[in-house]
Order: sequence, then structure tokens, then C-alpha cells
Amino acid sequence: MKHTLALVLIVFGIVGCSMPQEEKENIAAVTCSIMSETRNMDAAIRVEKMNDARDKIDGEPFLRGDAAIKEAFDWELCQELVLNEDYDERLQSLKELKQDELDEFLDESYKDLDEAIQSLKELEDIYEIDRLEWEAEEMEEVSFELPVYKIGTYTQKEATALIKKYGDNGFPAFTKSNKNSDELVDLLIGPFASEQDIQVNIETLNQISGVAVGKIIEWNP
Repeated sequence: MKHTLALVLIVFGIVGCSMPQEEKENIAAVTCSIMSETRNMDAAIRVEKMNDARDKIDGEPFLRGDAAIKEAFDWELCQELVLNEDYDERLQSLKELKQDELDEFLDESYKDLDEAIQSLKELEDIYEIDRLEWEAEEMEEVSFELPVYKIGTYTQKEATALIKKYGDNGFPAFTKSNKNSDELVDLLIGPFASEQDIQVNIETLNQISGVAVGKIIEWNP
């Protein structure tokens, strides 16, 4: 009976001496507050404060070093590290959550980037179409007509002989299909840079072919 009573008293004494959770949390809070003021000072002070707190709450000695303390501050888990209650699990959970958020952010960023690139490509395509249309309009507006001197209408054989004759005298000549006859061609001398050039040489041009008068017209290549 005496032994049983003594055992009960011992057990009651041990349980009764256990530190309340609230007091442990207060010690952890005070310790973290002190260490937060020394984050740019000696690392040994932080490790010392951490072990003092662990000793007060009857916890395991802290052996991880100052880097672990700084990491706990970075993740706002200082008190959990002091108490050593599910610290690693909570830290890992926060890291995974942060990684998921980062992955989601990157996915959205790449998505936005892809959409931006696609928009640029569409703009480039539109610009290219617009540019080609503009160039086509400009080409239509630009006149390529050059003055030539129409000597007359001949058979192809006659025109060929005259082309050689004009060439021998330094004047380029060529034929153009006649609108009224498939058997005849129009003989054109030139092109010239201007009508004035034709006027300067018109007598010579008439003499070469033996015509009295020709006709100055605009020729589009």
C-alpha cells in the first residue's frame, strides 16, 4: 500500500511539473523576438538563445546551426523551430505551396508570352498584307509609259529589215502587234527619254524608213 501510494505521488509529481503549452509558446515567442534583433549580428548568439529556450522547455538540443534559424525566420516559422513541433513538415508544406504558386505564375507568364508572340505574328501578317497592297497601289499609280516613235504598220518581214536598218544607225526599234490585223505589226522606234529627244531626231527617223511623218505615242513596257 505504501509503495503504491509513493508511486502515485511520483507520477503525479512528474505530470504536475510538466510545463504548460502556453508557457512554452511564450518562451518561444520571447526567444524569437530576441533573435530577430540579432539577425545581422553574431550567429553564435542566435544559436545560444535557441538552445537556452530548448533547455527551458525541456526540448532537444538545437544542432542545426544558424542557417536553419535564418531559414525559419524567412518562412515565419521561428516559434515552431524553437518548440520543435512539426517544424519540418510545416516548412516542407510551405515550400511546396510556394513552388506551386511559382509554377502557376510561370505557366500564366508563359501563356501570356505565347499570346503576345502570337499577336505579334498576326500583326506582322496583317502588316505584310497591308504593305503588299500598298505597294501594289503605288505600282498602279506610278506611270511607266515612255515616249516612242511609231513609224507605221508593216509585215513582219518588212519590219525586221527596218529594225536592222535603225539599229545600224544607233536607234533601237521593235514591233508591236497590230490591233486590226494579225498579219501586220506596228514598228516603234525607241523608247526615248523624252518627246524632245524624238523631236531632235525626227527627220533622221523619217529618212531611215522613208516615211513623211510618224507619230509620237506613249509606250508601257
